[in-house]
Amino acid sequence: MQVIPTINAPSFEEATRQFGVIKSFLPPGNWIQIDVVDGIFSPKKTWGDPEEFKNLKTQIADLQLYHFEIHLMVQDSGKAADEWLAVGADRIIVHLESKIEPFLVLGRCNLHNREAMVAINLETPINKLESYFPCVYFFQILAVSPGPAGQKFDPSVLDKIRELRAKVPNAKIEVDGGITPEIARQVKEAGADIIVSKSYVLGSSDPKKAYEELSAI
Repeated sequence: MQVIPTINAPSFEEATRQFGVIKSFLPPGNWIQIDVVDGIFSPKKTWGDPEEFKNLKTQIADLQLYHFEIHLMVQDSGKAADEWLAVGADRIIVHLESKIEPFLVLGRCNLHNREAMVAINLETPINKLESYFPCVYFFQILAVSPGPAGQKFDPSVLDKIRELRAKVPNAKIEVDGGITPEIARQVKEAGADIIVSKSYVLGSSDPKKAYEELSAI
């Protein structure tokens, strides 16, 4: 089970703090996710400025040792994807519910030789992803409402993981939202490969221990 810690911050200053915490325990070469919420796709806006991220990577050299996936919870995912690809994002997560057709974002990722992941909200059925099965390797199932960190995992997601795994046996499945060690065990048993965590890790008094607990699942 791969564990990806998440930056979900209201401001650049808080994002910088979270980056500092993550790099204090995360071995180089691992992945970090950045949640980008525009306040329209989901009402709670988060920090997500590509140029500030680019400058931060210049200021904190250690950040260049990690891979970054950008979770776009935005309406105009095409524009946002272009901006993040331009500053070195390694993977773009685009929502099926965005107003931009995900295939357009996938094409832009291919042009930059970067990875693409298609995500669905909690209420979206798996069959809505079927047109992407032949050409997409990474899928994300959101286990909470898009946006705010700290929400409770919805157990109905377990059936969605099983359904997606049965339909695309070779795909990588990422689950985002409400992850704890017990939830991590359940989603792994259901067929997930990757879990994303913000609150359990960065909200812990010992983030390194919390990350290691999840990684041991």
